[in-house]
Amino acid sequence: MRRNRLALLATALLALLAVLAPPAAADAPECGTDGRMKRFECGPTAAATEVYGWVWANEPAHLTGEWYSPSARYQFSSVTGGPTNWVRHEGVGTYTVYIDGAPGTGVAHASAYGWNVRARCKVTTTSSSGAGRYVVVRCYSFDGALVDSMFTASYTSVRGRDYRYGYRSAVNGVVTEHNSSTGAVNYAHTAVGSYLVSFKNLGGASGGTVQVTATGQTNVWCKTAGWYPDAIFYNVRVMCFTPAGSPADSEFGVTFVDKGNIVGDKNPSLGLESGYAWVMATRTAPDPWAFPASPAWAVTGSAGVYVVDPAVVVDGGSFQVTAYDTSANSCVIGGWGAAVVVQCYDVGGVLAESFFDVAYVGKRV
Repeated sequence: MRRNRLALLATALLALLAVLAPPAAADAPECGTDGRMKRFECGPTAAATEVYGWVWANEPAHLTGEWYSPSARYQFSSVTGGPTNWVRHEGVGTYTVYIDGAPGTGVAHASAYGWNVRARCKVTTTSSSGAGRYVVVRCYSFDGALVDSMFTASYTSVRGRDYRYGYRSAVNGVVTEHNSSTGAVNYAHTAVGSYLVSFKNLGGASGGTVQVTATGQTNVWCKTAGWYPDAIFYNVRVMCFTPAGSPADSEFGVTFVDKGNIVGDKNPSLGLESGYAWVMATRTAPDPWAFPASPAWAVTGSAGVYVVDPAVVVDGGSFQVTAYDTSANSCVIGGWGAAVVVQCYDVGGVLAESFFDVAYVGKRV
């Protein structure tokens, strides 16, 4: 009788442990790029192709050829809802970013990051792994040489229609376009290094923001020279330059958004905090080119240095910046906490006054 009671007790205990114990972890899938396989954890393959993600690549001199998981607070995959993206240092100034669960074509942006960092970063190629997206980023010094640098990068294939939103990406001859109105995306090469991208049926009212990132294999970089509506189109001017500041032709990715975020997710949403501003050299961020417009974005700083206090709660997430005007000045993300610091330089690497567009996206806290 005692033996039977012990057996029953043991059976009950095992059953309880089976309920309380966590499920066994599945084997991590094999992921890789450029034909070289590397075992690291990836999220499940997404059935949908409209996904987005971002990273802060915070280890610029990481061991070459080895994947690392960038800072969890500053990366995100919309498929997994967590920090499941990866970065690999391929060589001097060259990095592969893996955005988990993002196989579809879309648009990528990259910005150099770091205090007093004189670098410009661009997207050279993008490709699908089947379970995710590889975005190759290269960073160049102001004299045009490849240089290791921290950077921020975002990628989206979302075809958002919740607000005025559009993008055009050309990477090695492959063009991807989206217009939230379902209208055309027109493209014109207006002069050496000058372009006009127009989103049909998004015109009418001023406002919104623009991000521009050069693409391709050269050290040419790009910025916005303005954006404005007419009765039908919203028009974005893009200019591209050599490291020395001469106009030069280049492919690029451009995103226009009004009262939303650069990854095209619904806003306001339960998942994302979103904001942007067009910051003038006078250290103002005027409405309607700032979102949210209230409370007002506060801007302080010194020559070539801008401390921008957004009208949103910043907790991790990602910033992108694009210089604005027709000069060859460029800007970098100097760092961020509750506010973001932007530093702008002339072609010689001297701090210089500049207009710019800065955009934030992050998980809502």
